[in-house]
Parts: sequence; structure tokens; C-alpha cells
Amino acid sequence: MFHDDAGQLNITDVFILINDRARGADGTGGCVLWDRRATSDVFLLDDVGKKWLGPHKAGSDTVIVNSQCLVSLKNTGLAEVNSDLQWVTSIAFSRRFSGPKQIYAKAVNRQHLEGNLTLLGSWTAN
Repeated sequence: MFHDDAGQLNITDVFILINDRARGADGTGGCVLWDRRATSDVFLLDDVGKKWLGPHKAGSDTVIVNSQCLVSLKNTGLAEVNSDLQWVTSIAFSRRFSGPKQIYAKAVNRQHLEGNLTLLGSWTAN
């Protein structure tokens, strides 16, 4: 969930980063997604954390892949939930990316204000 005091319509971009605990909020070698709300464009960061793969349209039949994850855009999208913004997406992980992971997220608003990547939780990918 993403929140902006000016309302969810003020949010322009959202980012999700999934990576090993040891890397923390470093996107290198992880699964990092970016959704540009105005255009419904979705990007996936490459393996070395330098180049965005995309743009690809949310809701399309496209699948974006790096060495860590596979993201299906068919059921990917942003929705308002109780005045907040929720991002729903389908992600599968490669076997080599198994083990303890952490999920971080951040949003950017129309005023180009953004928070730091915030730790949302952790789990073990099988």
C-alpha cells in the first residue's frame, strides 16, 4: 500500500524491491519493479542494477524476466483501496533466487517528493 496525504491520485510512480537480506535495499541482483502510473508502464531492473527493462504495459500479456524473477503483467495494476494506492502483480522467482528475502517499497508524488525505500516485510522464497 502506498499513501500520500494529498490523496492516492497524487502518486505518480511506485517501486518495489525484493532482494536478499544481506543486500538490504540494494537493487543489484534483485527483483526491482517500477510502475509509472500516468502511462501504465512497468519496468524491471536488469541483473546488475543499471538498466530498466521496458517499458511494458500493465495488463498486457507481456512477461518481463531477469535472472531473479519473472513478472507477468497480465494481472498487474494499481487500484485505490481506502484512499491509498495498492499495487497488485504476479511474480515468480528463479531457483537460484531462493532463500530469505526482504520487500521494500517507495512512492513518488506529483511534487517529485519521495520517501526512502521502506521495509515492508520478509519471507523465504522456495
